[in-house]
Amino acid sequence: MKYRRVKPWLVAGGCLLMSACSLAANLNYRALLVGVSGYPGLDAKLQLEGPRNDVTRMRGVLLQRGVPAQNIAVLADGVPGAELPTRANILGQLDRLASTAKPNDYIVLHMAGHGSQQPVSPGSPFARDEPDGLFEIFLPRDVGAWQNLPGGKGGAVQNAIFDHEIRAAVDRMTATGAFVWGIFDSCHSATLVRSAGGSEEVRMRQVSPQDLGVPATAMDRATPRAPAGTVATAATAVAPSSGAGSVAANRGGSAFFYAAQTSEPTPEMRLPAGHPKRTSHGLFSFVMMQALEGGAGMSYRQLSQYVLTRYGGMNETRVTPLFSGTALDSAVMGQDAATVRQWKLTDAKELTVGAGALADLEEGAVLAILPTPISGLSEAIGYVQVSRAELATARIEPVDYAGIPKKTDTELKVGTVGRLVQQAMKFSLSVGVDLQQCTRPCAFDAPLTRLRNAKPGEGVAGAQVQWVAPGQAADVRLTAIGDRLWLMPPTLGGQQACTLRPMALKAACDDQMERSLVSITLGSLASPGNAAQTIGRALHAASRAANLMRIASALASSPTNGQVKTSVAITSKGGRRTAYVAGQVPRLEDGDKLLVTLENTGRVSVDVTALYLDSRYGITAMFPRGLGASNRLESAASDSFELEIHDDTLGLERLAVIAVEAEKQSERADFSYLAQPSLPSETVTRGGNEADGNALFRDAGFAEYATRGGRPAAVSARTGMQVFSWQVVR
Repeated sequence: MKYRRVKPWLVAGGCLLMSACSLAANLNYRALLVGVSGYPGLDAKLQLEGPRNDVTRMRGVLLQRGVPAQNIAVLADGVPGAELPTRANILGQLDRLASTAKPNDYIVLHMAGHGSQQPVSPGSPFARDEPDGLFEIFLPRDVGAWQNLPGGKGGAVQNAIFDHEIRAAVDRMTATGAFVWGIFDSCHSATLVRSAGGSEEVRMRQVSPQDLGVPATAMDRATPRAPAGTVATAATAVAPSSGAGSVAANRGGSAFFYAAQTSEPTPEMRLPAGHPKRTSHGLFSFVMMQALEGGAGMSYRQLSQYVLTRYGGMNETRVTPLFSGTALDSAVMGQDAATVRQWKLTDAKELTVGAGALADLEEGAVLAILPTPISGLSEAIGYVQVSRAELATARIEPVDYAGIPKKTDTELKVGTVGRLVQQAMKFSLSVGVDLQQCTRPCAFDAPLTRLRNAKPGEGVAGAQVQWVAPGQAADVRLTAIGDRLWLMPPTLGGQQACTLRPMALKAACDDQMERSLVSITLGSLASPGNAAQTIGRALHAASRAANLMRIASALASSPTNGQVKTSVAITSKGGRRTAYVAGQVPRLEDGDKLLVTLENTGRVSVDVTALYLDSRYGITAMFPRGLGASNRLESAASDSFELEIHDDTLGLERLAVIAVEAEKQSERADFSYLAQPSLPSETVTRGGNEADGNALFRDAGFAEYATRGGRPAAVSARTGMQVFSWQVVR
């Protein structure tokens, strides 16, 4: 497919000034945005808030990129002018798109709301497409309860939209030559873990089959029909059919983005995290739209890597988005030109720019003030720094930067342009506490009070911890269950629900909790001081691992990433060899091996560090090999190392590859000192644990990214970082 470049300073359609309006001029852009927040037929606890905000913001993103307003259909409750997202309306709009699709159409489907599963009916012609014996279903506003079919032929959830119904409509679109980008921000099942309301700001877009009245016996009968060893993924939801007509169905091209695997929930929460005016959004939709609103032109595969990396920066380890399609390496929406992130200055009562926290413009970011939208940085009048970020605007103040003295507000004329030159990063760990299920009297009260009331620098060594109020979202939630204190990721609730279908999964769920999460138990002789020290060390490790992923998300579009080609080959313990596909999250088992090859394809030398991050906050240096070994790759040079998987830790784990362009006569940039051991589940006794004497030195690894004033600074443009993710399973 060929694209015509549109200069980024031109305004096209509804595109905002200074955006990268580089949509392909030869394509006809159309969109169907579905957001189901209210469910009159479901329990009050299952109502959502975020889908209406997701589709409203997505409509704004599409308008910003030049998609004509008349080509965007919105089905959502609580959105002015939108029709209700009922089953009839959703299927009717899908049929309209499929019936009128043409070869030059580019169709965006965004569906946000609840998802669930129901058993495949006996004799269903779609049974072969459901290896787990279950249909994935999307719940429209008028969804009802389970109804048994006459004659003992199973049953169905009233008005549910089946995966094969969406798939059939998508097949019809691509069969005409249209391109389809499907974005599905809903959960398709909840078979392993579910939220228990650990945070008032986080809720799961999932409805269990039991909530819909599906009989447990029907669920149990569905499971044995699944072929042995089959692992179902969300790719079955709307991926094109696999029959003889699949070639024709795929000829238009497709990219499918799923918020979660079929065995996972997906969260919605109030975002941006910590912002006083935050609103509810699906986490998946929010992160993806931040990438669309700003950042370099990218392929769908690069966008998928960005999303996975941002999840890591938010300490989100229990939800694994999935990406599939026939054209993941093509440009997102035809945008093959780099985005210029710049905004016009305004001055009502104070100097501002028209972007804020929703566009990932945070306090501390630096912008160059330019006389025109097409000026180069050499023409900068001066520089400003964001002093306060609202949701859609940001207050800016003049600063000294790049050798140019600080200007006054009047010297920075209103109507000029502020171009982002330095993004800010936050290096703090927000921590929530939930002791509701703690055995009384709760032994964790005293040590946690000790940590919360500690003076700055005396609580959690080497970490900037922000203790949040009960019910607010947090990077880590310290949750007591009985006599154990668990370090929970933000979207895992206060108890595990290992009792869902099938019952045989309960033992596996318990084992998953033990091997993927950290817990602390207090012995009878443990003092509050020893307990506080152990909890503090665990939070210190969690903070360092989260900060490393935050750096990665800030570097996702760095030019240095294109200079170091990283390829990963997976060899199973049975000897089968496959290539790691960027943007996918493979499932690996004990004994599997990964061969990682690093190649410098650029013209300058690069210093490379590869760090393995396990699910228990362990960081292991994989490259360079050993203390003092060289990690500098000269131009056209390559090196490799092998990584063997072990199941002593389970869950989402990552390999982070950091590359820094080498400067002449400079020391090597080697981040191996960031290594830290995996956290064990501990029992604190009288003796406690010695403080980590190397912690302060290791924390210097982040000193490059923080100023003396405590305000985050940007990472050098010479630095890039790539992240590869996988699930370790048993």
